[in-house]
Amino acid sequence: MAERRRLILIGKGDGWHKAPLHGDFESWGVNDLVTHRRVDMVFDMHRLDERWEPDIEERVSGMDLMKCASDKRFEEMLNTKIGLVRTVKRCTELNIPFMTLKEYPFAPTSVAYPLDDVIRTLRSDNFTNGIDYMLAYAIYCGVFTDIELYGINMAMGSEYEWEKPGVDFWLGYAKGRGIRVNVNSHVTLLMKARDGLMYGFRTRQTFKEDSCMAKYTFDFGVMERIVLLNAIPAQKGSYDQLKSITNLKNALSFSPQEQEELKLKQEGNQVHWDEKAEQRKVIEIDDYALGTIIETLKWMDDRGTMAENIVPIYERFVHGYDGKVEGHVTISEQIIKDHEKARRAPQQAGG
Repeated sequence: MAERRRLILIGKGDGWHKAPLHGDFESWGVNDLVTHRRVDMVFDMHRLDERWEPDIEERVSGMDLMKCASDKRFEEMLNTKIGLVRTVKRCTELNIPFMTLKEYPFAPTSVAYPLDDVIRTLRSDNFTNGIDYMLAYAIYCGVFTDIELYGINMAMGSEYEWEKPGVDFWLGYAKGRGIRVNVNSHVTLLMKARDGLMYGFRTRQTFKEDSCMAKYTFDFGVMERIVLLNAIPAQKGSYDQLKSITNLKNALSFSPQEQEELKLKQEGNQVHWDEKAEQRKVIEIDDYALGTIIETLKWMDDRGTMAENIVPIYERFVHGYDGKVEGHVTISEQIIKDHEKARRAPQQAGG
């Protein structure tokens, strides 16, 4: 069976924050999303030289902020310019590709979108918004078997009227190529009629691909299980996310038989067990559960609340896990390698 390659595309609409942070996948974000969460590549298909004001944040005055309260278009323009400055800075810090209409001197990792090659290969120029370019490029790359969308809904106003047809087209194109597509949102109208009903039959559209969420196998000792059970906070989220955390906590918990065999007992804040009877437990967890473990440990580190017994777990999951298959070069990594090579070529030729 061929290796599955997963891609997660993240917009800024409702549900973007539900996209997993850790796992065996690539993630591409739109516009200034990278200033809110990490992604592997950023797409911004606007004329950025018309928006670039590097000192915009220093020049924002109290009058500007007052004007934002009464002029939404001015507020949007101001936030767009500030967002661009922060995006360029973040992409540079992370050394990730910033896919744009052309390379810009003020954005060191900006990479020109290969429009002609994409059109020639896919035989279509049906681009109505930035998401179209992301989907088309994903198909053009020819390596992804699964594409998941978060925060991309096309359900309101001009998005629905002008942009949804393009996104639907490229989603259909991907499915026609055998790529499994999942739109993760309860408000999206992508690949759906506005009323959610199939024409003629008048029955509700309920089809959804099986979850693309990957599974990972880890083994846990008694101490690790106890620490994680106590550390993972109460969750709010979608049904799938809550089910993921419930399954994780159930797997980490100790059955009555285990408690008896381990002679597990609690005295005050201390838990005691027979270490000679201890056996590591193999547990299968998914993207969301893995991400929850990592983010919980990072949260504890940021606030300085880690106890000594948590350090080995922190090193194992936060330092020791990168979610990548050995020897696997991502599309974004390859772009950066090619980009840096192209930048060095004129210098070497001149030398």
